[in-house]
Amino acid sequence: MNIMSDKLPKWLPDKDCDSILYVAQTFQAREGSLQGNYAYLSMCLQLYAGLRIGEVVTLKPKDVYFTSGMEEISVLSKKSNLERVVPIYETPLLPLLKYFQGEKLDPEKPYIQRSPKTLWALYKRIYQKAKVEFSGTHELRHTYSRNLLMNDVPIPLLSALLGHKDLRSTLVYSRLLPERDTIHRALKQMNDQRSSRLNKERSI
Repeated sequence: MNIMSDKLPKWLPDKDCDSILYVAQTFQAREGSLQGNYAYLSMCLQLYAGLRIGEVVTLKPKDVYFTSGMEEISVLSKKSNLERVVPIYETPLLPLLKYFQGEKLDPEKPYIQRSPKTLWALYKRIYQKAKVEFSGTHELRHTYSRNLLMNDVPIPLLSALLGHKDLRSTLVYSRLLPERDTIHRALKQMNDQRSSRLNKERSI
């Protein structure tokens, strides 16, 4: 397998993430059914903790730790057979999991008792309603990865958070460039700082 293929991971901009999460919170799969809170939780676990869809459906309340300032989830990957710890404090995922904690769930049973196939189909319907192109459930994990990378999280740490066995699997994200407006803002800021420095030097 060519890990460093030409195909880049697909990810979602913030506005599309906001749209699908908004729809997921109130989505009803059929008339009279319960709101799709499990779909919303599933999406948040992928977007804010980088879980694979197979890891989403096996996460249990006993895997979540609410120690103040050290809130985290423990994830055992069936794909790599690696256990990893993912911090969740200061993310929208934390209050959501705290809400479920108050529901007195069985700590040994998964939060989301649905198959990956069922979630995939539900995601597709939510994306369609949100008018966002659907490219599979892994897209939210890619978005999590890109967001961390764009906030200067180093590749080795990103690899650990994603549960990759091989660092080369993580390196593909290093090829994701910032959006055009991000590049322009960074260059403008750099030029403004340079101009400000030159002006100060001239005034001395």
